[in-house]
Amino acid sequence: VSISLIFCFGPMSKQIVRTSKYRHVYGTAFKRENCYENVNSVTSASDVNYIDGNGQYFATAWRAGGGGSLCVLAYDKCGKLAPDVPVITGHTSEITDFAFNPFADNIIASGSADTTIKLWQIPEGGMTANMTTPMVDLTAHSKKISTLTWHPTADNLLASSAWDHCVKLFDVSTGEEMSNLAMHTDTIQCVQWNYDGSMMGTTSKDKKLRLIDPRANAEVSSVQAHEGTKSSRVVFPGKKEYILTVGFSKTSERQIHFWDPRNLSTRMSAMEVDVSSGAFIPQYDEDSGLLFLAGKGDAAVKYFELVDEAPYIYHVSDYRAKDPQKGFCMLPKRAVDVGACELTRGLRLCNNLVEPVMFQVPRKGDHFQDDLFPDARAGIASQSAADWAGGQNKPPVLTTMKPGQQVERVTVVKKSPLQEAAEKISALEAENAELKKKLAALGGN
Repeated sequence: VSISLIFCFGPMSKQIVRTSKYRHVYGTAFKRENCYENVNSVTSASDVNYIDGNGQYFATAWRAGGGGSLCVLAYDKCGKLAPDVPVITGHTSEITDFAFNPFADNIIASGSADTTIKLWQIPEGGMTANMTTPMVDLTAHSKKISTLTWHPTADNLLASSAWDHCVKLFDVSTGEEMSNLAMHTDTIQCVQWNYDGSMMGTTSKDKKLRLIDPRANAEVSSVQAHEGTKSSRVVFPGKKEYILTVGFSKTSERQIHFWDPRNLSTRMSAMEVDVSSGAFIPQYDEDSGLLFLAGKGDAAVKYFELVDEAPYIYHVSDYRAKDPQKGFCMLPKRAVDVGACELTRGLRLCNNLVEPVMFQVPRKGDHFQDDLFPDARAGIASQSAADWAGGQNKPPVLTTMKPGQQVERVTVVKKSPLQEAAEKISALEAENAELKKKLAALGGN
């Protein structure tokens, strides 16, 4: 079903008719009893989302004594959280960013002001006790971590940025540092991969958008993205031939700018959204072409449809709530309810609340709506970190969204070197105790 959209540009302009099936997309929050209350979250100085989620869990930094803590909750733990909810407590300073592995729901990376990056494996069914021992412990940077971003197609490949103005790439399966991208001259605010992970884009406090070839350790091009001094971010909208940045003008207007990655010298298009002090958290659904902008401190999420022709963007609607948000993220496509025509699902982090929001198309019928749900990312890696480092570019693995026909994903269970060493020590101690018993028995005879 296509809906005709009528756009009027000025009182004397002609009507322009455009078809879209997303014109009436609307957001619906979960009922209060299905939200998460008593959330004791804490935010850092980094310009990040402050919440992340996948098909099984969501996570947010937690306010707790003694170093940085991270709370990871299964979705069935809704309601009012207990004061002693189990948390990850392995860092010695505040957690500045964290990100779930896109190919393993039970693996999450955390970065901290203590300059380290740690990987954690969540037990099946969720955490039941505090965790202090990571799977992997990386001494990554000389200053506190800013952002963590997983590669979109290569397994175990993690990009980190820090206040030392460097972006580093790690193969977390070996702990090996694969690359150190040191072309930035100021605080890095955002690091993003393109659709297949062959290129990355960054924004920083010097107001520049940089396009980087990470395997060549080279800056391909750069441009001043926005004139304002507040934070900006870059978005690669799927397979589209342009990229966009969100940021501020000199007078605190929140903006969206469009760029041709082949030639950054001239801006393709621009939209002045509104005037506000809160930075946008951009989230893009590549299957529908919808861009979601959640302003920090706003009680609304704005969403737009991106298209291939100028002006490239059309405002669809706003989801409005009572509580202002301080963080926001979208969940992977496998988390949505296709039977309810749910295009995507977001998590709003508020002062003491996490609110899931469904974004749906108002359609009736029990059959699968294949025009709304093209094949989506399956959450399965298409190559290894070593393959990618060797020059391979592979598209993401896709799967049908039809219920019961999706590609099966395998839960990853790994042991860190520390865990393996502890098990060996335990086994040796048990063997030693058994030998002592035998010797005592022999001495008694």
